[in-house]
Amino acid sequence: MKSLPERYRRKRLALILAGCCMALLCLRKPLPAQEEKRPVIHRADKLPSAYELKDWKMQGAPYIYDAGTLYQYIDGAADQFILYGFKKLQGAEFINTTDAQESLIVDVYEMGSDLSAFGIFMSKKDPTSSVLKIGTEAFGNDQYVVFYKDRFYVEIQARIRSEKSRPIPQRVAQLVAQKISGSLKPPPLLRIFPDAHRVPGSENYLVGGILGHAFLPRGVVSEYRIAGETVKS
Repeated sequence: MKSLPERYRRKRLALILAGCCMALLCLRKPLPAQEEKRPVIHRADKLPSAYELKDWKMQGAPYIYDAGTLYQYIDGAADQFILYGFKKLQGAEFINTTDAQESLIVDVYEMGSDLSAFGIFMSKKDPTSSVLKIGTEAFGNDQYVVFYKDRFYVEIQARIRSEKSRPIPQRVAQLVAQKISGSLKPPPLLRIFPDAHRVPGSENYLVGGILGHAFLPRGVVSEYRIAGETVKS
C-alpha cells in the first residue's frame, strides 16, 4: 500500500496535468471549430457514382440539408450536430438492382472542422463494434459503417441479406473516404496531451459543460491512469 504522501503527490500531479491541459486549451480561443472558414458544399460531390457500384443504383435524387433544415431529416438528433458546428448534409439511398430488398443509405455530414467531426464520431462510437481501416477512424460491420475524415463525418446504414453483398457497406465507405480530401491524421489539438500515463483512445472533444463545469463550454479531454486510478484531464 502506498504511503499517503506518495498518493498525494500523484494526485497533485494529475491535478497539475489537468490544469495545464485546460490552460493550453484556453489559450486557443476560439477553438478551430469556430475558426475555420472553408467553402461549404452545395452539391452531392462525396457520394458514389453509378459506375463505381456494380449492380447498385441511386434511388431518386440525392438530398442536401443545412442547419436550418436538418430537423426535417433527423428531427431531435439535429441539435447535437448543430451544437458541434454542422454545416451541410449530403446523402442518398442506393438499391441493389439484382435484389430490391437490399439497400443502403449514405449520409455525409460536413462539420465546421476536423475537431467537430472527431467529436461527433466519438459521441457515436460503439466500443462493441469492429474497428475498421477507413478514413481517420472507423467502426462498423456488414450492416453499417461510421467514420470520419478531415471535417466530414459519415454514416452508412445498410439492409444486406446475401453473402455476396456483405462487403458493400465498407466498399461504399472507402469510395466516400477517397472523395474527401485532407489529412488522415487526428485533429492537431489532441497533441496537447502528454503521452505518459495517457489511456490510448480516450481523447475526446466535448461541447457543453466540460468535466461537469458549465463555464467550460467546449474543450478536449483525455483519461490518464495514475497510481491505479483513472483521472480525466
